[in-house]
Amino acid sequence: VSCDDDDAETLAKRRADIRVILVGWKSPSPKEFNRLINELPNLRAIVKHSVGVSGIDLEAARTRGVQVSNVSGCSDAAVADLTFGLLLATARNVVTGNARSRDGLLDRCWFGTQVSGSTIGIVGVGRIGIAVGKRAREFDMSVLYH
Repeated sequence: VSCDDDDAETLAKRRADIRVILVGWKSPSPKEFNRLINELPNLRAIVKHSVGVSGIDLEAARTRGVQVSNVSGCSDAAVADLTFGLLLATARNVVTGNARSRDGLLDRCWFGTQVSGSTIGIVGVGRIGIAVGKRAREFDMSVLYH
């Protein structure tokens, strides 16, 4: 059963069919999770499309025998890409350069700092830190981990 936020009627009609809830980017409130856990008689699992399981009443789920899990690692590449993109944008003054060029000010002072060949320090050697380090190496950067 797939339901949008405003599709409560479908949910009510098919509640006995629902065995798993897949939570996307917009999570129900803890109160809403508790309601679902109690109103879906055949619910067996809640899977959250994120790193953590915040917002889910784990005790209520455990009491009902509902397993709770997440999709750990699902956003590692996206977070590493965004991190490196922000690093590039900051070092090269992309936002300032964009604004200045739109204002007709095409001077070189906003070109920023060259990233290739520089050194990056990464605090945290988890999956995302390692992924950022791999991207940095492709820019011929020296990578220091802590």
